[in-house]
Amino acid sequence: MSKKAHTETFESLYKELNPKQKEAVDTIEGPVLVIAGPGTGKTQVLTMRIANILKKTDTPSSAILALTFTDSGVKAMRERLLSIIGSEAYYVNIYTFHSFCSDILRSNPDRFVLSEDLEPLSDLERVQIFREILDEGGYKNIRPFGGRYYYVRSLIRTIQDLKREGISEKDFEKFIEKSENFEKLSEVLDVYSRYLQKLKEKNRYDFEDMINLVTERFDNDANLLRDYQERYLYFLVDEYQDTNSPQNKVAHLLASYWGDEANVFVVGDDSQSIYRFQGASLDNILFFTKNYPKAKIITLKENYRSQKVIIGASEDLIKNNELKLTDFLNVEKRQESAVTYEDKRIELGHFSSGITESFFVSTQIKKLVEDGVLPSEIAVIYRNNADSKDFSDMFGRMGIPFNLIGGENVLEDYDINKLLKLLDVILKVRSKEEDLDLFTIFNYEFLDFDYVDTLKLSRFASEKKINFVEAINHPDFKKSSGVLNALNFEKFLDKLYEWQSLDSNLTFTAFFERVLEESGFLNWVISSRDSIEKLNRLNSLFAEIKKLNTADHSLNLKKFMEDVLILKESGIPINEEALNIRNNSVLLTTAHRSKGLEFEYVFLVKCFDGKWGNNKVRDLIKLPEGLVGASLGVKDKAGTLDASKEKNEDERRLFYVAMTRAKKGLFVTYADSYFTEGSLREAVPSMFISEISKDKTEEIEVSKYESSVKEILKDILKPVTSENVSIEEKDFLKSVLKNFSLSVTALNTYLECPYKFKLNNLLRTPRAKDKYLALGTAVHKALEIFFREFKNTGKLPDLPYLLSEFEKAISEEILTERDFLETRAKGSLILKAYFGSYNKEFQKPLFTEKFFGYGNSKVYLDNIPLNGKVDKIDYVDVSRKYVKVIDYKTGKAKSRNDVEGKTKYSNGGYKRQLVFYKLLADLDRTFNFTVTDAELDFVEPDKNGKFSRHSFNISLGELEELKLTIKDVMKKIRELKFERTTNYKTCVNCDYRAHCWPNGIPKGGGEDSQLELEV
Repeated sequence: MSKKAHTETFESLYKELNPKQKEAVDTIEGPVLVIAGPGTGKTQVLTMRIANILKKTDTPSSAILALTFTDSGVKAMRERLLSIIGSEAYYVNIYTFHSFCSDILRSNPDRFVLSEDLEPLSDLERVQIFREILDEGGYKNIRPFGGRYYYVRSLIRTIQDLKREGISEKDFEKFIEKSENFEKLSEVLDVYSRYLQKLKEKNRYDFEDMINLVTERFDNDANLLRDYQERYLYFLVDEYQDTNSPQNKVAHLLASYWGDEANVFVVGDDSQSIYRFQGASLDNILFFTKNYPKAKIITLKENYRSQKVIIGASEDLIKNNELKLTDFLNVEKRQESAVTYEDKRIELGHFSSGITESFFVSTQIKKLVEDGVLPSEIAVIYRNNADSKDFSDMFGRMGIPFNLIGGENVLEDYDINKLLKLLDVILKVRSKEEDLDLFTIFNYEFLDFDYVDTLKLSRFASEKKINFVEAINHPDFKKSSGVLNALNFEKFLDKLYEWQSLDSNLTFTAFFERVLEESGFLNWVISSRDSIEKLNRLNSLFAEIKKLNTADHSLNLKKFMEDVLILKESGIPINEEALNIRNNSVLLTTAHRSKGLEFEYVFLVKCFDGKWGNNKVRDLIKLPEGLVGASLGVKDKAGTLDASKEKNEDERRLFYVAMTRAKKGLFVTYADSYFTEGSLREAVPSMFISEISKDKTEEIEVSKYESSVKEILKDILKPVTSENVSIEEKDFLKSVLKNFSLSVTALNTYLECPYKFKLNNLLRTPRAKDKYLALGTAVHKALEIFFREFKNTGKLPDLPYLLSEFEKAISEEILTERDFLETRAKGSLILKAYFGSYNKEFQKPLFTEKFFGYGNSKVYLDNIPLNGKVDKIDYVDVSRKYVKVIDYKTGKAKSRNDVEGKTKYSNGGYKRQLVFYKLLADLDRTFNFTVTDAELDFVEPDKNGKFSRHSFNISLGELEELKLTIKDVMKKIRELKFERTTNYKTCVNCDYRAHCWPNGIPKGGGEDSQLELEV
C-alpha cells in the first residue's frame, strides 16, 4: 500500500473517532492520562496516536516506545498499526515490559554483571530451594511440627510479591521493624535472604528479577540510562493500571530525561485492575498525576462493545467498590452505549448441580450456533483453570468445537499419564508388584497389543500363580496360554529391559526421546486426529524435561519420577503452551485471560460464594501495610481498607472484567452443589450477583434442564469414544505463522523437505541434542566469550582463557559422563589447533553474536519478518564502515565447491546462509555498516591438520535470487504446502525417517520408486 493510501486510511479512520478519542489522538505533546473503560476503543486510540505522531512530526518510527502488559496486547497493537500505516509499523518499538527489559539485558551484557551460564529458575527448582531453606533453618513460626513444608506456597507467594513491588531485603527489614508480627516476619526475611543467596549459588534468576535488574542498573549507570533515554521521544503505556512499581519505574526513568513535560501517554482504568497479585495497584495512576501535574486527563466514555443493559449491570456491580479513582481525581466515568444491539437483560441460571449447569450452557450454546451465531463469538468464562473441565468434557460429548485458552496441566492429561505410566513401568519392571501397571500399559493404543491376548496372558499368569514377567518368560507360555501373538509380549519385555539399561547410559533427554520413538508414542501422537493438541502437550512436557536435565546433568528416570511426584504434591502444573488460536470454536478461558477480548455472548459460570468473592485463600503471612508503591515513594491507598474488603474489591474488578467482555448477551450461572475433589460441596450464590439490580436480570426457566439431565446422565457417564477436535491443524499452523520469523536454517530446512520443516519448525516435535550439536554449541560459546573479551579489553586473551571458557560451556551441555569426556577432549584439541594456527591473525571484532531481527533490530523483506545470528563481525575498512560477517562451522570442513553447492552431495545451503546474513544486514535500519565480505570459518582441521576459510563477495544478483527464493518459500509456507520430499537420499540421516517411512526408506527419487522399499 502506498504512502498516499495510508494517509487516506488514517483520514478515514480519524473521521470515525468521537471527540474525546480525537482529543487523545491529537494531543501528541506532553503528558496525557487516558481513562478508558471497557469497549471504548483504547487500542484504536493508541495506534491512531502513533500514526498521527509519524504524520505530523519528523520522528522516526524507532523513536516511539510502546509498552504493554501482555504478549496479546503487543500483537493487537502491532496488527492494528499495520492496518493503518503499513510496513512502517514493524519499526515502531512495541514491547511488553519483560521483553523490553530482556532486550536491554541481552543487548548490554557488559553492563550487567551476570554469570555466562545464568538460567531462569523453574517452578520445581523454586519449590526445592524453599524446601532446602526450611530444612536448614531452625524456624519456629514457619516450620510447624508435622508439616515442615506447610508454608512453602505462602513463602513463595510472599517473596514474589516483594520482588514484584521492588522491595529489597533491606527495605523489607525496615518495614517489619515495628510490625506486630515481627518474629514471624523476621523468619520470612531470613528466608528471603537465603533465597537470594541460593539463586546466586545455583546461577538462577526468577521472573521477577528481569525488571528489577534493569531498574537497579539504570539507577547506578547514568550512561546506560541516558543511552536509552535518548533513543525515544515518545512513550506510550497500555493497561497502565496493571503495571507494578518496578514496571512503572522503568517508564518513569526513561521519560525523566524530558522532565514533567515528557511525551508520556498512558491508558488505564482502575475498574479493570485485575493483577494485584502481581503487585499492581491504583497508586500507578495517582503516581502519574503526582509526577506529571500538568498532565491532560481524558476520559473515554462511549462504549462500542456492549448494549446498555450489560453496561448498566456492570456499573451496578463496580460501584460497590470503596476504592475508586473518582474519589481522587475529578473525572466522570459513567459509560454510554454506542451500539444498537437489542437491550437484553442478564440471564441468571440457578441449577441444582454442576452437571445441570454445564448441560444448560452446552445446550444454550448449541441453540445459539443453530440460530446463526459463530462459535468464535461465544465464550465461557470461569474463575480458575480447574473450572474448565466440566465444560470441556460436556462440550466434547455434545460435539461442540472449543478452544481452551491457558492450557491444561499436562500432568493431568490422559495421554501424558499413559507415557508417565510407561516410564514408571520401565523403572520398576523387575519388581514383582508391577502386574497391574503392566496390564494397564498393555492396553495402551500406541503399544498395539491385542486386547484378547492381554486377557489370556492375565489368565495364564493367574492360573500359574506368577506375575506377568514370569508368565511371559514361562516355558509353557507360547503353547498353553492361548495367546496368538506371544512373541509381541516377549519382544516388549526385552525392550523394557533395554530401556532400563539405556537409562544408565544416555542423558535423560536422549533416553526420553528413544522411549518416545521406540514405543510408538511419538508416531501415534503425530498420526492422531488431534495431533496438534497432543503434540503441544508432549512438547510442553519435553521442554520441562530439558530444563530439569540442564539443571541436573545426572538426571535419570528415578530422579525424574521423584520430580514429577514433587510437582504433583506441590500443586505445580506443567502448563501446556498456549496455542493462541481463535478459530471458529467456542472459547473456554479464565477471567484473567479474557482481558482484552470480546464476544457476542458470554457465559459467566460457577458464580458461587467462595469462588467469586470471599475466596478461601490461606493468608498465612500478612505483610505490613504500605508496601505497595513504596519503591515509587507513594502511599498505598488500598492499604487503608480492611483486608477482606480489599480482597473482595480485587475479585469484584475481575467479575466486572468478565461481564464487560459481552456485546449482546450475558448469562450468569451457578448451582447449589458441585462435585469437587471426590466429595459433594454445597454452594450459595456469589455476593456479586446480588449487587446487580433486579431490573437488569431475568431468571432462566431451569425446570426442563433439571428434568432432562437425568436422562442424559447415562450418556454423560459413558467413556468418550471419539477424540475432541477443538483445534484443526490448519488453524493452528496459520496462527503459528502469524508470528513466524524466517531464519536461514528454517529456509534451508524447507528447501530440503517441506514436511520436515512442518514437524521441526512449526510443530516442534521433541528432540534431544546429541554430542555433536553439544560440541558445536560449546565451541561457539567459547569463541564468543574469547572474542568479546578481546573486544572489551583490547587485549587478546591467551589459549588457557579460551580452553577455560570451553570447559565451562561444555559442562553446561546435557551429556553422559562418557560423551562429556569425549567431547571435552575433542573440543580442546580443536581449539588448541585453531588458536595455534590463527592467533597472530585475530583482529578485535566489531560485534560478537550479533542478532538481527530481535528486540530493537527489525528486519523485514516486504511483509516477511527475518531473523538470524552472526557469530562475529570484523571491520574491513573502518573509515568506510565496511565489515565482514563470519560464521563458525564445526564438523568436517567443506571445499569451496561444497559450500557453493557445486558438488554431487551439496545443496548450496552454506553459501545461502552467507547471502542471507548480507541481506539481514542490508535490511536492518539500526545496522549502520555495509557488509562487503562474508566468510565461513571451519574451526576443525581436516585429516591433514589444515584449516579452511572461505570468503565471498556477495553479488547483487545473489541477493536478488535469495529474495525471490524467500518470497517463494514463504508463499508456500503461508499456503500450508508441506509435502514430503521425493529426494529420498535426504531421508537417510533425517530424524523423522522412522515416522515417514516405518517400513523403510523408498529407493531412488521418482514416484514409481516408492513401491520399492529399502529395509
